[in-house]
Amino acid sequence: MTIVVELGGSLLVLSGYAVWLGAGALGCLTAVAMLRADSFWDKSSKDRFTQANTFFEHLGLIAGFVLIAFIYAR
Repeated sequence: MTIVVELGGSLLVLSGYAVWLGAGALGCLTAVAMLRADSFWDKSSKDRFTQANTFFEHLGLIAGFVLIAFIYAR
């Protein structure tokens, strides 16, 4: 399912057809993966910094997907 969302969402964004749907799907997938994989709140000090950095990188990526979705939803 993950691969289908990644490929399908990317194709929608790149093709220009239903860009908002592709960006939204990729943003949702990234959010779920971020919450599952980057649980910095459970880690010790060094691992916590690394995981927090990755968590916030993914959060920035989600913000970019939201921006794309808003721009192309009109």
